[in-house]
Amino acid sequence: RFTGLPLVFFCIALNVWVVWTYVQTVIPLIARVASHPAIPRAHMTCTAYIVLNIAFNYAACVTVDAGRAPDAHSEPASSYRFRRCAKCSSWKDARTHHCSVCRRCVRRMDHHCPWFARCIGWQNYRYYLLYTAYTWIGVGYGAVSAAVLLAITRREPDNAAVEQNGLIVATEKNVLSAGELATVRSRVYANEKHVISLEEFKALLAILILCVVIVVALGVLLSWHVQLLCNGMTTIESFAAESASRRNSARSLPRAWPSGPVEPSCSSTMRVSSIKCPHAYNRGIRKNIEAVFGPRRMIWTAVLPSITPLPNTFDFPPGCDTDSII
Repeated sequence: RFTGLPLVFFCIALNVWVVWTYVQTVIPLIARVASHPAIPRAHMTCTAYIVLNIAFNYAACVTVDAGRAPDAHSEPASSYRFRRCAKCSSWKDARTHHCSVCRRCVRRMDHHCPWFARCIGWQNYRYYLLYTAYTWIGVGYGAVSAAVLLAITRREPDNAAVEQNGLIVATEKNVLSAGELATVRSRVYANEKHVISLEEFKALLAILILCVVIVVALGVLLSWHVQLLCNGMTTIESFAAESASRRNSARSLPRAWPSGPVEPSCSSTMRVSSIKCPHAYNRGIRKNIEAVFGPRRMIWTAVLPSITPLPNTFDFPPGCDTDSII
């Protein structure tokens, strides 16, 4: 609860630093080595689009409330079973959970994220997904750009002799001072577009390493949430399903006889794999995506910033005992 704001400021500062370093280092090098002036402009356009979506979705995820449980006395909610929360005494449906950090019930709660200092749920889960996706695309874009620049450029020599028109200039230790040698090098390599300084090389290498680490970490997180999205599940429901599966597996295993353990029968194996309730909200990939991003007419919000709220629909599974997934 007390680390929320510091982590938010740290996340914002990290994003700003990465973008600033990329714009100050990578873009000028792209403009230097590009064969056509339209190439750096295209890179700037792509960078601006990605950064805009990252900033918007982060701000939206932080400011948009995840939502509360639907009114238990309204239509069509009146036909479903609601329960009172034991901690805050509010009505909640099967997908509403109480957050001990926010001290309230959150509708279709996925998890509480300290990097946003907010619960991720019904109304802001799409912003969380889009922020993760665009950040992954952005750092991947930065990693590829830095790797290509490192591959097509060569580093300026440090203490080696510099040769121009048959004239050999000795190292700064023997003949020239550091300032004089830097002047000579700048003149010698003035027309060398593919030569970068040691500082530029270090900056590119740092960007590449940082972006690769973030790409791997965010890639794992994003793939996990994409899988949950396609299955119509939340993180809480996924963990509950895994826990229920382990409990049912333990109950279905036959006891060991004196002669040794008995192999599980086919029927017991089928009972373990036939847990339907954790996937009760799975209505197909298209409808699962619409449940997060809105109806088909709202899918464009995935590529363009939008604060259009989701329609107040109900997604309670018919004919399923929802107590097992609460």
